[in-house]
Amino acid sequence: MLTSANNPIEYTDPLGLWQLTFGGGIFGGAQISFGNNGGFFNASVEVGEGGGFYYDFNPDENPENECPGTSIVANAHGDIGADTHASYDVAMSFDLGSVELSSEAKLSYDSPSTGMTASEGINKKGIIVSGGGDLTPTSGGGAGEFAGIGIKIVF
Repeated sequence: MLTSANNPIEYTDPLGLWQLTFGGGIFGGAQISFGNNGGFFNASVEVGEGGGFYYDFNPDENPENECPGTSIVANAHGDIGADTHASYDVAMSFDLGSVELSSEAKLSYDSPSTGMTASEGINKKGIIVSGGGDLTPTSGGGAGEFAGIGIKIVF
């Protein structure tokens, strides 16, 4: 798998993969996410409950098995900090094309100033996944959380 760690000079992603997410709200909330993952563009819109506001930018997002289609997604996300930040994600999705249910849970810590990123979670196959070291860290900020349901389209 090609990631930014394969470019030790500039730590850039040779595939140009990325993901940008905004979300939050007061009582009611929304989350909007879009990006280029695994060679496909994606967009999702979710509505639900929110408190505060946040954003996350991941310059080498590359989820497993991303392929064109439409999914119904249920997501909970929280973020705190300014640039150096901690976040959590708990997500489930139901792929309408293949009738497949997948889930993921992840805790992350990112510090662009030190180049450190660390995450640990469980992927849809129940495998514990960890990451860290000199990968290009995400950028993010705010203090907020969101839980809701929506739709994701990969094209």
